[in-house]
Amino acid sequence: MVEYIQSISSRVDGGDQNPSARPAKRAKTSRVWESICVAREQLTITCAEATHSRDVPAIECKSVGDVIAVQLRPSLPDGPSGGLWCLEITPRPKYRGTKFLVRPVLADAGLTATLKAALAVAESQGFDPGEAGCLWATVDVSMRQFGDSVQLDLSLQVIWNERTSVWGTGRMNSPSQQALRDEVFRTWYPDLCLPAARGIQTAWSAQDFYQAACVPDKETLDAEVSSMEIERLGTPLYPFQRRAVQWLLRREGVQWRQSPQNGHGGGIEPYVPLASSDPPLSFKSAKDADGNTIFLSPLLAAATRDTALFRSVQDFRGGILAEEMGLGKTLEVIALILLHPRPPSPAMIFDSFLERELLATSATLIVAPTSLLDQWLSELNRHAPSLKVAFYPGIKRATKLNDSFEGSAEHLAEQDVVVTTYEVLRTEIWAASDEPARKMRNKKQYERRKSPLVQLSWWRVCIDEAQMVENWTNNSAKLARMIPRINGWGVTGTPVKDDIQKGRKRPSPPPTSPLPSLTRRPRSSRSACLSPIRALRLRLENMELSHDFRQGFVPQGVQLHIDAPQ
Repeated sequence: MVEYIQSISSRVDGGDQNPSARPAKRAKTSRVWESICVAREQLTITCAEATHSRDVPAIECKSVGDVIAVQLRPSLPDGPSGGLWCLEITPRPKYRGTKFLVRPVLADAGLTATLKAALAVAESQGFDPGEAGCLWATVDVSMRQFGDSVQLDLSLQVIWNERTSVWGTGRMNSPSQQALRDEVFRTWYPDLCLPAARGIQTAWSAQDFYQAACVPDKETLDAEVSSMEIERLGTPLYPFQRRAVQWLLRREGVQWRQSPQNGHGGGIEPYVPLASSDPPLSFKSAKDADGNTIFLSPLLAAATRDTALFRSVQDFRGGILAEEMGLGKTLEVIALILLHPRPPSPAMIFDSFLERELLATSATLIVAPTSLLDQWLSELNRHAPSLKVAFYPGIKRATKLNDSFEGSAEHLAEQDVVVTTYEVLRTEIWAASDEPARKMRNKKQYERRKSPLVQLSWWRVCIDEAQMVENWTNNSAKLARMIPRINGWGVTGTPVKDDIQKGRKRPSPPPTSPLPSLTRRPRSSRSACLSPIRALRLRLENMELSHDFRQGFVPQGVQLHIDAPQ
């Protein structure tokens, strides 16, 4: 081990190569990330009578975790140090040469919980993986001789790379990195540790979801929308529907404003929420190893000094309209379409999610079950006959009907509303996904057709009966998530059926928003999981409508049951 560490020291001091390292297959590019030092730990080990009259020079090496593995192991119960802990020090498997194994026994007094956690991080990831958002540990080694004994000092630093995007990287979302994050939260930030990471199994009920849902304030909104009139809407809105439409508008960055002259009429104006100095949803302030303020989110599995990157978690446009059945969700969506069209924009827009130019359209795409297709077309024709509405049957059916223009992106872009079904999404996933790169002997004779659903930058996408795509493994849900849009809505009367976990899988936000990434982390706590719901959900209970009933407003589809005495 002494010879090995000496060879490492010569490498650090200016040697050319790693000791006995296998040649790399390809050159790797290195990148420096902004990082946060979560903790620092020190371990001193004295090996008595270890030199055998051989002089050991003082050695000090920095960042040797890529060539030396340190592993904390319990000693054998029947051995001389039974019941204690040993530290196994070995070379990393990728290095050739003389192998060694050192197992010094550690005293219980110096083996703290924080030191154990730091050693666990160093064992799993002892060097910078070179990707943003990952946890790792630096391992510094120094060795000195005192008589016949050798003192080995290990200095550990737990490092958390900051992210460059909300999505993170594939390695950051790996099970090993997830286990390291759980260890860090349990050890250094227990107040932010999710129950599942502490071994506590929790399941939140549907009632927990509804208690955290956003219910617009009746008195405030009634004063704002009492004069709301939509000229092209053939059906007047009930008061509770006007309140819902105002909430929908605000989630898209605008609001209805009454005329200041006479209080009648009005129009749409930009809506800017009150500025807040609070960190984004699910983020809490904490301290790093140097006492500097950082922000941690167990829900997003992120650590950062600047939360500006994560503001989009709560600033994205759209949400989940989750009213009771029969209260007119369809009519409210139609009112939203009429009130808030797309403002003038360039013909082509670059989509950062798909990384290509897309044709901009002011159309709203509605995805509904096949059983509700006729209902949507009928409601649109009944309440808003001035809208240009088209049904998209899918590429294959349009080809069979010899109507390629009707299924083209240019034709759909000219519409106000395009309606399609989950069945179309399921069968069209092949035309929406990127074609795999293959080396071909001859040039391709036929170009693969692309689905117009992913060729347009939709102004708005509404996923009706959003519980239909709670399973992210089916093709309908995959394609629903890929559709480019500015405003994304999930419309459902049953946002949660059994457990709160299922309520986090609605693909309502736009694909550039971080919310779909929340579904990658199956662990949740009440405070971490329910806080984003307050900005995403709307639910109106029948009891909330009692005032409207007393005023004579009884919405269609709502039945009043009155028990009369015999």
